[in-house]
Amino acid sequence: MATAQVVQGLPSQISDKLEDLKRDLRNVIQQRELRALNRVLKVRGKAAKAEPTTGDTYGATKSRVRSVQRSGRQDGAAYFENAGKQVHFGLWVDIFERARSEYLRREQAPRPRRRHPRAEAE
Repeated sequence: MATAQVVQGLPSQISDKLEDLKRDLRNVIQQRELRALNRVLKVRGKAAKAEPTTGDTYGATKSRVRSVQRSGRQDGAAYFENAGKQVHFGLWVDIFERARSEYLRREQAPRPRRRHPRAEAE
């Protein structure tokens, strides 16, 4: 009887562990760099780089993540320091993230209510 209860709880435990693993892997991905690079790619009319898909094992997934990360840095450098720009990719990432966080902060701030023009005339 006790074994049946333990076995019944396994799927949810496995699911929880999988979510923890995915969260850990997302921390490995330099999401700031990926977002900044995707902004450059969008402006240049190119397809965005996607986060890597999960592999069969943790090691395979981590390897995919690192590969995307490495190629993202190389692509970013190609658009900045390797293209003779004064701004290097790391600085662009910082600029982009600050602008993005400022935009998100403003979007979340309460907006003043506008009065209808007729109401002001009366």
